[in-house]
Amino acid sequence: MLPGVAHGKTTLRFSFGSHNGPPYILTVMDGGVKKVTGGLLYELGMELSSRLEVNAVFVEVPRKRMSRWLLSGQVHAYCEWNPQWVEESDELLWSEPVYQSADIYLVRQDFPGSLSDFNDLRGLTVGTQIGYRYSDAFSGLVASGLTSRLDVNTPIQLMDMLARDRVNAIILNDLMVKYYLKFEPYASGIKMMPLADARVDKFCAYSPKAPVSFERFNRVLSGMVEDSTVARILEHSLSTEIRTAESPGTSGQ
Repeated sequence: MLPGVAHGKTTLRFSFGSHNGPPYILTVMDGGVKKVTGGLLYELGMELSSRLEVNAVFVEVPRKRMSRWLLSGQVHAYCEWNPQWVEESDELLWSEPVYQSADIYLVRQDFPGSLSDFNDLRGLTVGTQIGYRYSDAFSGLVASGLTSRLDVNTPIQLMDMLARDRVNAIILNDLMVKYYLKFEPYASGIKMMPLADARVDKFCAYSPKAPVSFERFNRVLSGMVEDSTVARILEHSLSTEIRTAESPGTSGQ
């Protein structure tokens, strides 16, 4: 039996990926095993499971297998997704919007000028995450060769790549930006630009094979949005007291 899982109770398996990073998920290594200790997805899952009166476990899933694992019932919920990003979206169950985030552009403090229009990206190399879909405007610049895109796996690798001047700019989720800009060397070395790539709603994708009915799951989640629980979780996940074992500035990139 998994630690902290009550015998005889239904278990919901919440998924996350290494691409999420803090403040979405925080982990530490415990005896060679990655253990989830906090973060937005963890707190959402724990609160949901408490209100549903079920156990919660957290499972790391490779990005490319997320849909497959949800459809097969290997995991039951992933709460940092948008159906527009998922080819099999009509086969999954989707909650009401849970929260909203924006992908914004960051540059070094010594960057000359500003990025306020997509035309300002011409001639630049922009750091991005593998597998992420960005705006049509940005993707069009890349396809035409007017802007270069350099992919890495994780958000912290993006931040380190920019800090080390390997790219001119990066695109990163604004919640992650608010988290990372609390720490050095990012706080004094990196700044946000006015240009936003896209603003999107985030949903929970739910498995049709989950042991809790989707109607009940969605009703409880909607209640958490309406009573501001999700807003409080968002605020707490950005707190300066929440740290991860993967300290900023040590990704090795």
